[in-house]
Amino acid sequence: MIPPKELLGKLRFDAEQSQSVMEAVNYRVQWAKHQEAQRKKEEEEKEKERVAYSQIDWHGFVVVETVDFQPGEQGNFPPPLRPEDIGRRILAEKRYEQFGVRVFFRLFRVIRGFRYLLGIFSKFVLT
Repeated sequence: MIPPKELLGKLRFDAEQSQSVMEAVNYRVQWAKHQEAQRKKEEEEKEKERVAYSQIDWHGFVVVETVDFQPGEQGNFPPPLRPEDIGRRILAEKRYEQFGVRVFFRLFRVIRGFRYLLGIFSKFVLT
């Protein structure tokens, strides 16, 4: 069996230029280390979550009240949330926890002002 010419050329080049082979091997070793570190990190996070979940006293929860709705009953409920809204609320809560009350309320005022201006702008554009 005769190997393809491209393979022979690559083998000759690798034999002459051992530095490029060492760089490729070093890159592969670093990549394997990186993947192993990522795998360990994910396993540690899963283990922490499992431990936190097992520490919850599930028998400590008590049903306080059951609310039964009749089939034709109309409730005064807020509209259901979209996944984007849930994501926004989670980010807002994280910002609140990270930066405190003042920055949170400043950001809230800016967003509220932007929505107000956007509403005025849309009225002018649409009419």
